[in-house]
Amino acid sequence: MTESPTLRELLERLNELSPAETQWVLGSPWWIWNAPGQGLCALLDMSYRPDAPYRSAEQAASHDEDICNLPSASWYDEESGPCDGSGHSPACWLEISFDTTYGYKGDNGEGCGDLHARLVAELGQWLDERSVPWLWQNEFTGEIHSGYQQLIGLCSAGFEASAWFQTTVAPAIAAGLLSSSPRGEE
Repeated sequence: MTESPTLRELLERLNELSPAETQWVLGSPWWIWNAPGQGLCALLDMSYRPDAPYRSAEQAASHDEDICNLPSASWYDEESGPCDGSGHSPACWLEISFDTTYGYKGDNGEGCGDLHARLVAELGQWLDERSVPWLWQNEFTGEIHSGYQQLIGLCSAGFEASAWFQTTVAPAIAAGLLSSSPRGEE
């Protein structure tokens, strides 16, 4: 069995950086992420709880009044019906998120969805080698999947997001209709 890289090694390898060149931040006892502005292809964000599940089965089953469509909520959508729990985040010990701009283009032309599919696949292989069960969520559809079969959907949705950025957002910025700075400052 070949040893798959750790998440840190994977991002460093993809960006041709040495371990000394990457900075990692311990945000709290439950949160670790790589510092932005390092030229990495993706920001990595890990949420966990020491010595306990990050989200227990009980927490996953319970309704969140701010998210779930419940009759008691002021914004209740009767047409959609009450939340049945099927959209709740699953129980887990660790939640990992990759964040890449929709306009990302890798050296080989891959877009953000392609990159994320590759990162999920490599992380999945690493977890499989250790017999650790895992799920992944398609950020574009919200669907949660087990295994590798639906990763192609992440690629096509990433292509659509990249196309939207290239054909709608970038031209609007270039035309001065949108500011490229966060507060509209030049």
